Amino acid sequence: FCALGISIQNGMISNDPTINAKDIRNYVDKNFLILSHTIILLTNKEDVQPKGLYEKFKDALIHDSGNFLTLMGLEMRNLFKESSSFIGKDIDSIDELAFFHHKERAVPSESFYDFLRELWKSQAASFLYDKNNRPKIFDVLDEYKEQPNIKEKMEAFKSSPDEYVQHLGKLNYYYNTLVTSRPEKDIIKFGDVFKILKNGKPTDQFLLCITAHCDCLYSDEKINNLFYFVKGNKGNLGNALEKGDAGFDSYILNNHSIEVVNWLSKPFTLYVKPDNNDIDKDIEVIIGEEKRELHHFTTLKENYAQRIANNAFIYPLHVGIFFADTKLSSPM
Repeated sequence: FCALGISIQNGMISNDPTINAKDIRNYVDKNFLILSHTIILLTNKEDVQPKGLYEKFKDALIHDSGNFLTLMGLEMRNLFKESSSFIGKDIDSIDELAFFHHKERAVPSESFYDFLRELWKSQAASFLYDKNNRPKIFDVLDEYKEQPNIKEKMEAFKSSPDEYVQHLGKLNYYYNTLVTSRPEKDIIKFGDVFKILKNGKPTDQFLLCITAHCDCLYSDEKINNLFYFVKGNKGNLGNALEKGDAGFDSYILNNHSIEVVNWLSKPFTLYVKPDNNDIDKDIEVIIGEEKRELHHFTTLKENYAQRIANNAFIYPLHVGIFFADTKLSSPM
């Protein structure tokens, strides 16, 4: 938290010791400060004109947010807000008794709410299929890139390996990770990533749940609480970026740094006691003959988890054969 204000001598007041005084002075000269995704306008009573506030905030966004993605994110949020008004538009024509009947047949009840969430999520995002709803900011992307020094900045960015790799990894982390809050005592679900603990201490190994969503909801009766997982190991971020989407990797945020997990292609099952099926706590399991704990780490978006699951489930279908060959023969 940072308390900010303007004194009668136009001096900056701040109780945050992490803010550099020189940086503050530079921002004060520009009349605004950007902190934690928030634009704070710095002015006095004489300068505040309501009709000019929009222009001041627009200038702050365009010239000093320093990020095209900030503007894109703002427009996407506005588009989603507009599209949300169409959710349930025709639902009042359906007799509520049909809805209650459907709910009564859903066991457990949480599966019904999961179904509704998926339904409304799809409806909210359906506007993206209409070309007329294409974000306007995409039309000026090339123009934005023509601004002074952007090419020079790109070259400097690529010439700093650590920064270059981290920010590309951060972009992939944004692509593959589902940022959401889970209910208390939520159960294991498809796409959940767990860090493997040994005697309570973290290792560089991970597990990804690739059990079908419906089986996770009905784990006792459908799969006898035997969940499918695939194992992964901490990999090299640079190597993963070289492979791109040809590899079976995931990007995670660990201690403010982007890391990569290389997933293996062999699925296996682990028994999870119903009483321990709670991602809020470390889950005890037996891997091979060794006792381990699973610490919930993050959740992958469905497409990214499904691709890894598809690759893993192909493995049990492979069939070994023997043919005579000459590949080991020495040259004549």
